[in-house]
Amino acid sequence: MSGSNILKNSDAVAASFADSEGVRPMDTVTVIGNAEGLGIATTAGCVSRESEEIKTSVGGYTNITTRVMRIDAPVNEGNSGGGAYNINGEIIGIVNAKIADEKVDNIGYAIPSNLAKAVADNIIYYCDGTSSYSPKSITVGINYQLSGSKTAFDSDTGMVTVREEITVTSVSIGSIAEGADV
Repeated sequence: MSGSNILKNSDAVAASFADSEGVRPMDTVTVIGNAEGLGIATTAGCVSRESEEIKTSVGGYTNITTRVMRIDAPVNEGNSGGGAYNINGEIIGIVNAKIADEKVDNIGYAIPSNLAKAVADNIIYYCDGTSSYSPKSITVGINYQLSGSKTAFDSDTGMVTVREEITVTSVSIGSIAEGADV
């Protein structure tokens, strides 16, 4: 695409990334994508939950756990890979999934921008196209499960915080975590 005269001669500008750590429930979100291949279009809504985990199936692998933010802006086939933007036009996430059930309306998911940018930077840095074709993968070696979740309202800031408690269920032999003094 970098050689595209259409882009070179357009008014298009690169979008900037917002710090997804600052995203909160009820923040406005606009999704831009090519739903159903009908052309670039937008939908709008809000962030429903700034951080949660979902399990998906990708490339023949099942139960892949991904950290995402939940959004209620309508997400349709063709939106995946498109941006989820805040009110300032900054990318807060990359749309990657939705719940497809006739009993459910507008539960979509986006990979937080901090995670998406880190993955993109990893690919750009490590995949030179000649000697290396794959990004580097880091495995800490800790398996865990959610053991509790609490919410609290801070009257000074007007923010609701979610504190998730986890229990480490195992540590992989030979991993970074095995040698850590925790």
